[in-house]
Amino acid sequence: MVIAMSCIGLAGIPALAQADNPSLQLAFWPWDSSKSETPPQPEPRKTADAAASPARDVRAASDFLQVVRTVRSACADAAWTLWASNRYQDWRRGRTPILAMNYSVRTFDKLPPVPELFGAGLGQRMSDAMVKANDLVKSSSPVFKDLANYINAKDYEADKFRKGDGLNDQLVAIGKSCHAVAGELEQLHVEAMAAVIPRVAANAPRADVVATMLSDWQQARALADELGKHEALDLAKVESQVTALSELADKRRAEFAADMSRPGSALADFYDRDLNEMIAVRMRKAVREVKGKPAALKEAAEDRPRSTFPNIREQIELAMPADILRFIGQ
Repeated sequence: MVIAMSCIGLAGIPALAQADNPSLQLAFWPWDSSKSETPPQPEPRKTADAAASPARDVRAASDFLQVVRTVRSACADAAWTLWASNRYQDWRRGRTPILAMNYSVRTFDKLPPVPELFGAGLGQRMSDAMVKANDLVKSSSPVFKDLANYINAKDYEADKFRKGDGLNDQLVAIGKSCHAVAGELEQLHVEAMAAVIPRVAANAPRADVVATMLSDWQQARALADELGKHEALDLAKVESQVTALSELADKRRAEFAADMSRPGSALADFYDRDLNEMIAVRMRKAVREVKGKPAALKEAAEDRPRSTFPNIREQIELAMPADILRFIGQ
C-alpha cells in the first residue's frame, strides 16, 4: 500500500509563514489507495520453468525497478524540500518575509521482495538502500508536522525559536541523508539494469534493436560519468560528448521513424524524448550558459538536489534503461 502525505497552504497556496505574522497553514491527509494504481509487487520465481521464462524476467525486473525509482524519487524530493530549498533560517533571521514549504511524500508500508534474477549480492544492497530511503522519508513527516504546529501556535515567541531551530536541524539532516541515499539508489539502478538487460535481450523479439539501444545508452553513460565528477568535470570533453549524442539522436530518429510513430513507442521515448529533448537539447543549452563562467559552471555541476547537470544525468541513469526494458517487453 502506498501512503502519501501532502501539505498545502490556505486557498491552495504553498504553506506560508509571514515574518511579521508567522503562520504555517498545513493540511495532511492519507493517500487513498483505492483511487490510485496499486504499486507493483513482484513475486519471487518459484520453479525452474518460471526461472527460464524471459517474459517473466522482464516483467519482474520492470516492476521492481519501477518501485526503486519511486522510492528514490520520494527521497530526492525530500532532499530538495527539507535541505536544498529550505529557507527556515532566512525567515527566522528576517532575511526573507515569507517561509514557503510545500511538502508531499510517498512511502511504502511494505516494500516488494527483490526478484532472484538480480542475484543475492546486488539484491541485498538494493533492498537495504530502499529500506533506508523509505524509512528516512517516513521519519520526516512527524518532524515536519511538529515544526508546522510550533509555528502555527507561535511557540517561538516563548522560547525564542529554540525548539524550531532544533526541529529544522533535524529536517535538514534528513534531507542531506536522503540526497546521499537517492544517489546510491541511482547507481544501484544502473548496476541492476546493466546486469539484467543483456540477460533478457538475447531472447527479445528484436534483439538487434535492443543491442543498438544498449550501445547508445552506454555512449550516453560516458557523459553521465563525466557529469558525475561535478565541479571537476572537463567541460570541453562534455561539449564534445553532447555534440556526438546530438548527432546520434538525429540519426536514430531518422532510422527508427516508422517505429517511433506508433502510439506508446518505447523507441520514441528513448530517442526522441529522453536522448534528444531531455538530454541533448538541455545539455547544449546548459553548456552554452556556463561556458567561460566559472561560478555558473559550479552551480550547474554541484552535487546538490536538482542542480542542472546532475538532474540531466538522472535522465541517462534512470529513464533510458527503463525505456530499453519496456521495449523488450512490448
